[in-house]
Amino acid sequence: MTAKLPPIATLGPLIALLLAVTFFATQSDRFLTIQNFSLILQQVMVVGTIAIGQTLIILTAGIDLSCGMVMALGGIVMTKLTVGSGMNPYLAVTSGCSRAWPSARSTGCSSRGFGCRRSSSRSAR
Repeated sequence: MTAKLPPIATLGPLIALLLAVTFFATQSDRFLTIQNFSLILQQVMVVGTIAIGQTLIILTAGIDLSCGMVMALGGIVMTKLTVGSGMNPYLAVTSGCSRAWPSARSTGCSSRGFGCRRSSSRSAR
């Protein structure tokens, strides 16, 4: 049996990632350290979490592009309260989430009024 290689379009992102890692590893001796990988994971965590949620929303045909706006609003509120006001970070996270939740709720409810498709469980009633 002959193993078939995947098309280059499938391998493109992997090749680009390997080229980027190779380039940055040659430019800095600190790039391949545990501290740097920890920092990269911390920075990607928020966007990755939102991407997983957005993927689930799109897969269930409930297209809602306001997730990024709500994430940015909550992040700005949390940062301003923590850094600008010197608030306890746990209290700032609670305040940011409590401020972002009404925005998420209102954009979700208003999207129904603009002709967005409802889920099959609600339209069956």
